[in-house]
Amino acid sequence: MEAFNAKTPVAVRKLLARRPTKYNDALRKLRVPVLVTHGSEDQVSAPAMGEYTKKMVAQAKLSMYQGVGHGRFSRPPDVSTRNCWNWSRR
Repeated sequence: MEAFNAKTPVAVRKLLARRPTKYNDALRKLRVPVLVTHGSEDQVSAPAMGEYTKKMVAQAKLSMYQGVGHGRFSRPPDVSTRNCWNWSRR
């Protein structure tokens, strides 16, 4: 997935991110626990989107990975695995 994303120029990805969406209603309707993971250096999806998702979903927890970009494979595996495991056991 990351190789595919890397082939798409950053300018194109930024334009795609600006297309109109109707996420608010869907996010507000979620009634299950949600773990939102995001890298602080993400250039595909702004870190503010992770914060926004946490704000919109009643049962959301945000894990912001400092110094990390986009995609789960760019996160430190021991930390991200532990965070996911701990969250799933609550």
